[in-house]
Amino acid sequence: MKILGIDDLREKGIPFCRQYLHKLVKRGEFPPPIKIGGQRNAWVESEIDAYLKSRLIRRDETKMASSG
Repeated sequence: MKILGIDDLREKGIPFCRQYLHKLVKRGEFPPPIKIGGQRNAWVESEIDAYLKSRLIRRDETKMASSG
């Protein structure tokens, strides 16, 4: 299992600040982080990849619905 820090999220194309990520997690719209010590949080890469894939699927479904 690979874990990702905030900089790793940015490299994957998720440019949100920590505060906004917290809001998304609280609303159930983003995978929750895991505590890795002290005040450090990290995200499980496979959960982030699944989140990104779901966003692509949603985009494609919306695109198909609007063109049909």
